[in-house]
Amino acid sequence: MTIEQYLKKHAGETPNKMAAADIDRSLTYAELWSKVKCIAYIMKVEYKIKKHDYVLIRSSQTLEHIIVYFGIHLLGAVAVPLETDVPMETMLEMQKETGASLILSHKEEAIESSVSIFDLKKVYEKMDAVNEPDSWEDFPLDSDYADVMLTTGTTGKSKGVILSHENLFATAENIMYGLDIKDSDCMLVVGPLNHANPIRKVYTAIIKGSSVVVIQGMSSMKNFFGALDKYPINCMCIPPSGIRVLLQITGDKLSEYRDRIEYMENSTAPMPENLRQKLGELLPDARLYNSYGSSEAGAIVIYDYNHYKKEAGCAGKPSHHANLFFVDDEGNKIESSKENPGLLVCEGKVNMQGYLGDEELTKQALRNGLIYTNDIGYFAEDGFVYLLGRKDDVINIGGYKIAPTEVEEIIELFDGVEECMLVEELDSVIGSFLKLSVVVNESFVMDELKKYMKEKLESYKVPKVIDIVEDIPKTFNGKKDRKKKG
Repeated sequence: MTIEQYLKKHAGETPNKMAAADIDRSLTYAELWSKVKCIAYIMKVEYKIKKHDYVLIRSSQTLEHIIVYFGIHLLGAVAVPLETDVPMETMLEMQKETGASLILSHKEEAIESSVSIFDLKKVYEKMDAVNEPDSWEDFPLDSDYADVMLTTGTTGKSKGVILSHENLFATAENIMYGLDIKDSDCMLVVGPLNHANPIRKVYTAIIKGSSVVVIQGMSSMKNFFGALDKYPINCMCIPPSGIRVLLQITGDKLSEYRDRIEYMENSTAPMPENLRQKLGELLPDARLYNSYGSSEAGAIVIYDYNHYKKEAGCAGKPSHHANLFFVDDEGNKIESSKENPGLLVCEGKVNMQGYLGDEELTKQALRNGLIYTNDIGYFAEDGFVYLLGRKDDVINIGGYKIAPTEVEEIIELFDGVEECMLVEELDSVIGSFLKLSVVVNESFVMDELKKYMKEKLESYKVPKVIDIVEDIPKTFNGKKDRKKKG
């Protein structure tokens, strides 16, 4: 079954239950199904959208976005969500690449007349003007393409990840089993809906028959706590960067909701150990998850860091639809260990169909249905997956291989360090050495940090240079940007 078939099912079985909401309004399952059918009908009749067509969406954290996203699927068309402020040049590139004849946007778009623009600000007005289709029995096949998710990864160049309806459903099952989602849950999602992780939480809720609330990031604490007070939210999806902002601005206020919050998921980037500890103090009884995955293979490892308390680098255990193993640089399967790490490979229904318009790149990442990543790691004896970082990030100093994330997790536990990044630098005299950039607070003492590092780290992992900086450079999805080096 597809997401939209589950939406129809829940609309029949629990019509008055809240399905989705934003800060302004909410929709029951019956209301959401009705509006999805209406918008699909409008796109089909007025804009001539048919099965396998591509439709571009300028993203927004609103019910309108959710309605049109499912409406595109219902037609058997392919949704291509883009950033809210995506440049027109990128929009035109994607329109040319996909042959899309329709763009859904909440902005005025200056674009050639051959492409139709659907003003999302008028979506309710449009739906109110048509008669709701009595029924809808024509659903896409599991093998049909559903989404093209744009991701830059660590290369900086956008890639269009093609996902089928089967991929979406398998990812949702990974999340449902991994987070132990109940149909009574109401999840707050703060990330952009053109990013893989937030939109996954939306369609997972629809499949499960639970409820989801979307808001515009963490820029407004008023909206964040307003949503908590307005809706029966008992779980959240907030990226590590959002947690950092929340704690910096509001301190311990989140603890006021400790009796309500059953679990929280932090993805898109590794959760720093100091933030894990702080959240654990504020929400001691909650399940706190950091999940690992990518746009190409969703939620393939999930870890409850408030329960297991494993060593630095632990990513969790493989998910429901993720058969994982490690290979050497030549692609040969190995018995991985801490002393013999390898490159992570994923087999499962979550694996993408390929990259849009790039057969060569697809062949590099997707071989015989397997996703080959550039992430280095190993299986511990207890079955937990440990990840040491990306292959390109591993630093070689005097023959010693150093995983920056492992060192950073230890240093970020030091009182006075808010965040840090370890990189390799090159000197013409001494050769390669380690440089640490640190964001500090008022309790920071440099000599104490140096003493702490000597106690906690092997000598070859101790940075030679330490720079105090205002912030750590990040990629668009919140990961440390090591190419900029602080």
